[in-house]
Amino acid sequence: MTLFYIMDPMCSWCYGFHPSINAIREKWPQLDIQYITGGLAPDSDEPMPIEMQNHLRSVWQQIEAVLVFHLIQSSGIHVRHAEAHTPPVVPST
Repeated sequence: MTLFYIMDPMCSWCYGFHPSINAIREKWPQLDIQYITGGLAPDSDEPMPIEMQNHLRSVWQQIEAVLVFHLIQSSGIHVRHAEAHTPPVVPST
């Protein structure tokens, strides 16, 4: 059986899905996983505007915080900081 994992290398959620892919690979080692890259952004030689770079950096940081929160919650690690008990709010983009 083959799993086709279609992902965008610029998508922070795709990177965040990595632990799930690893879990699938561990549970079904005989599964053939084919990685197919794509993307939502058009191909361009033009540099990304600074405003967009800053926006995307902020989005990546927010998604990282959400993923770290869920990783901590699912690991059973007890954290004393109040921030670790409330997932950050990720604005829609």
